[in-house]
Amino acid sequence: MLAADRLGAGDLLTRQVLLHGVALTPATLAGTWVGKRIVGRIRDRTFVICVEVGFIAAGALFLAGF
Repeated sequence: MLAADRLGAGDLLTRQVLLHGVALTPATLAGTWVGKRIVGRIRDRTFVICVEVGFIAAGALFLAGF
C-alpha cells in the first residue's frame, strides 16, 4: 500500500491540505532563495543571534497560545 493511500484512509491528507500545500509552495521557495542570499552576506554571529531571537519569539507565541 502506498503512503498516500494510508494517509488518505485516515483523512489526514485531504484535498484542502493538498491545495494549501500547492498554494504555499511558491512562498516557501521564494523564502528559501531570499534566506540563502541573506545568509551568504551576514556574519556567523549575526546569523546565530537572528536564529535565537526567532526561537524566543516562537516560544513566546507558543506560551501565549497563538
